[in-house]
Amino acid sequence: MVGVFKVGAELDGSMGLIHVADAAEMQHWQPNQVQSVRLAVKDLYAAPKVSADIAKGLGADFRADDWTHTQGSLFSAMKMEKTMIGLLLLMIVAVAAFNIIATLIMVVNDKGRTSRSCAPSAPHHGRSWRSSWSRGR
Repeated sequence: MVGVFKVGAELDGSMGLIHVADAAEMQHWQPNQVQSVRLAVKDLYAAPKVSADIAKGLGADFRADDWTHTQGSLFSAMKMEKTMIGLLLLMIVAVAAFNIIATLIMVVNDKGRTSRSCAPSAPHHGRSWRSSWSRGR
């Protein structure tokens, strides 16, 4: 054993790394025999579809796995994180919209009250207003 590889996840209990020459000797592989091929896709969420398409093309003698199967807990955690972030953003927008609407309603109600209290009451006869103005003590 050369060292310990620890990532602090489910992977620690199921993965071991070994030099390819040692693995070939243990499995009695032929020299230059290919055991696996790893592909990288641009869209990581397209990996299951790509894997299924490859499995159809290869036949029953071969196996095609994608990272959603080999790293299932990581995939589900990423999916949950994406869902929670979307829900959190939705809640933030909903609260902001509620605050804006509530503020607008309060402003409209306040304007209605102040405009009614400042509005002139029944019109006075011109004479009484002038007379009270001219007297002015």
